[in-house]
Amino acid sequence: MRMNAKELMTIIAFVTMGLATASAQITQEQMQTGSDEHLLREWTKVLSGDEFGGRKPMTPYEDKTVDYLARQLEVMGLEPAFNGSWFQPFEMIAVTAKPVGGRLSVSGKKKSVLRYPDDAIIWTTRATEKIDLKKAEYVFCGFGINAPEYGWNDYVGIDVKGKIAVVMVNDPGFYDAGLFKGRNMTYYGRWTYKFEEAQRQGAAGCLVLHNTEAASYGWHVCVNGHLSNNLGIYDSDTRNAGELAVRGWLHEDGCRKLFLAADMDMDRALADAKSVFFALSACRFFHFLVKWPIGVQSTLLINFAGLPPTIVLASTSFVTTAPAATTAFSPTVTPGRMVAPAPIQALRQM
Repeated sequence: MRMNAKELMTIIAFVTMGLATASAQITQEQMQTGSDEHLLREWTKVLSGDEFGGRKPMTPYEDKTVDYLARQLEVMGLEPAFNGSWFQPFEMIAVTAKPVGGRLSVSGKKKSVLRYPDDAIIWTTRATEKIDLKKAEYVFCGFGINAPEYGWNDYVGIDVKGKIAVVMVNDPGFYDAGLFKGRNMTYYGRWTYKFEEAQRQGAAGCLVLHNTEAASYGWHVCVNGHLSNNLGIYDSDTRNAGELAVRGWLHEDGCRKLFLAADMDMDRALADAKSVFFALSACRFFHFLVKWPIGVQSTLLINFAGLPPTIVLASTSFVTTAPAATTAFSPTVTPGRMVAPAPIQALRQM
């Protein structure tokens, strides 16, 4: 059976999300006669079921997830793309990090102590037993956005190399409908982007200031999502040494403690950052001596990407990922090389 473009986009969208596996299956007849909306609803119903346990990669439910996806591709009339397999192996790392003593001590003009995880939740994707930033400066960088197409760059005039960038969640459009896309948050507002941009700027770490309305979820989501098993793509050659040493979220109370230590007005700094003129006239710097050792427990796992076979690799189009099996990892042992450097492949329908 040859898929139409809409069906291909629908199934790839689900594979891209790294979704799960279940006993309920969509039949070939349903695949041929069902509308895109019907198929989408059925896949969503199955994959959101309790038997998938949330579909998180590197949990026992990942096997069910990729199993189900592979069977669905088969029902669509496709064939395995990877030498008879639906899956492309690559390596990921899951890291659990916790500040020694359960707190972060900072000192500037004054001293403050941030409690973990009430004031801050932090992690790393480096394969190391300890992160120790004995001397690092905190630098407030507004939204932490560099978006030339919107004429916005929070990093203009700010040197964050080797420092910890503190940035706000979301983008300026959340506060001013005339900026970016208004309340329709762009990728620049995502916390994942904040980390990526801080790394490009040479920062040692990045902490995102949480705000319930701007993030659209409460602090408990930040805590529950990052207390353990923080996932990242793993490079066995570098052991992820090039990644940010510290990633995390700051509660508003925790961020206020940082500003207090710097003897700065947090409310004024945040208000300035929401203005398009922030990058030119209101850059705020934190100068702290920081003791930040983090004990790290790491587990390396091998995930798989499933690719439909009736497509050829190309430089543009869709991306798919899906997780799978596991192996134990110790930070003191160098794991094998990755079969693929990343869990993505560009696709094009034949």
